[in-house]
Amino acid sequence: MKQRCVLWLMGHVCLLGGVAPKGWAQGPAEGGPPRMLQVDVPAGHLVGLPVHWSRLDAVVLEPTGQLHVIDQREVRGHRLLPDAFAPQTQADARQLLQAELGPRYETLVCGPYVIAAPLGHAERWRERFQALLAGYLRYFEVRGWQLRRPDFPLCVIVFATRQEFLAYASTQVSHLPSSLVGSYFPRSNRCVLYH
Repeated sequence: MKQRCVLWLMGHVCLLGGVAPKGWAQGPAEGGPPRMLQVDVPAGHLVGLPVHWSRLDAVVLEPTGQLHVIDQREVRGHRLLPDAFAPQTQADARQLLQAELGPRYETLVCGPYVIAAPLGHAERWRERFQALLAGYLRYFEVRGWQLRRPDFPLCVIVFATRQEFLAYASTQVSHLPSSLVGSYFPRSNRCVLYH
């Protein structure tokens, strides 16, 4: 478990940790951004940037910021795609999140966040996340750390009920503390809580 947590963190910190799959061009040597890789697994295809590749496992970073940890025994093949890797835009993240959650939810963009909340409540959550971001930036600023804008939009889902929240959270982790009211899930690059 500890090893997998380290891999998740590596995926967010480094562009490429370990050895790249054969034929994968990092990009700068070719004068451009890294190219996307398609990895074939039993459940289908994963497309993204390989941020870790070893003989035991691999981590593929999707343009959404979602990480996929793959056991190498499950890799059926891989191929380099002509597309350059680029993080998802906030507009695309907002559109996909709205489509995923449906008409009972509204979405908005606020700084690095794409917030989805029950109809009529998104603005309230915008204010809370603006305050959270301001406090976070101030904390690091007074300590002399220069932060840059995140590469990926951070999707925040404020579920209408605790049951909806728990149903989603249980798809992300195997054990949920009974007192859990919200969490950031690194694999999906989502922050979820309930109204």
